[in-house]
Amino acid sequence: MAAFGIDGDGYMHLSWACTATPSITRRSTTPVFGANPVVFGPDTTMTGNENSVTYPQWFRLPDGDLLYLFREGTSGNGDTFLNRYYHASQTWSNVHLSGSAQAPFLKGTGLDPELQRLSQHAVPG
Repeated sequence: MAAFGIDGDGYMHLSWACTATPSITRRSTTPVFGANPVVFGPDTTMTGNENSVTYPQWFRLPDGDLLYLFREGTSGNGDTFLNRYYHASQTWSNVHLSGSAQAPFLKGTGLDPELQRLSQHAVPG
């Protein structure tokens, strides 16, 4: 399975091999809009905790940041997580933490109020 999102600067983020395996992620080296061909950089990681990814989905926020919603685990044995890409700093973070550890994202509980407001206006990738 492959999924992609385009950030506020026009760069495409692509993830694939998402069948309960570590997610492979790449970012284009140039914006995808225009006359230039789309070229991708090397494989990268997000937070380093995407080890058994299934059902990836990308959403673009009004400010140009991206959300990456995914299940970590296999059918009947997984949790849903949400990462955020900050296009201004080109960094990733997990949206829901318990102390310093990544925590499952459960049906909106614990979601930062500002992110919850923004996510209501997010559009698919």
